[in-house]
Amino acid sequence: IDNPTGVTITAGLGNMVNITESIKLTQGALTTNDNLRLISDASGDAYIAPITNCAGVSIVGNVRVQKFVDGGNRAFRFIAHPFDGTLSLQQIRDYVHITGEGLDFNDTGNPSAFWYNTAQGNQAEEDEDTGWISVSSTNIGDWFKGRAVRMMFRGPRTQGGVVGDDNYNPSDVTYELIGSVNLCDQTLVG
Repeated sequence: IDNPTGVTITAGLGNMVNITESIKLTQGALTTNDNLRLISDASGDAYIAPITNCAGVSIVGNVRVQKFVDGGNRAFRFIAHPFDGTLSLQQIRDYVHITGEGLDFNDTGNPSAFWYNTAQGNQAEEDEDTGWISVSSTNIGDWFKGRAVRMMFRGPRTQGGVVGDDNYNPSDVTYELIGSVNLCDQTLVG
């Protein structure tokens, strides 16, 4: 997008613009009307190309960002989000199970998502608490810019079977987050 007067995606259903590779912003404002999606699948992730003119570009409105996670095994992944505010983990829980006290059920009751507490983790000695604190709720906006989550992926929420079953073979899953996307250099606090 190289237009000093800006570009607007029309509002309303049926006007979603799906980016499968990259979008380059050179000058002007891109108004999304929440109808811009960065696609992720087995072949790769769409992205916003590096911006050289940070003062001359902006994105007004939310962007939908997908992330593909391959199936075949249950595995922990480290995830973060590309947005300028805080999110609720409920956005991911709409796609996958997040287990633990008061969350989705599994046979063991073990949690599947953890925040990292930097102060506690930096003070940990061998065989002591490493700083990972289990997520106790997905409805609060604790997932702030730059905060990592360690999360067990067990396939899509819609997949049949028991989450804790040893014979459970997770399928691929793609989750989607929505928010005001970060552009250019970012400052993280905390």
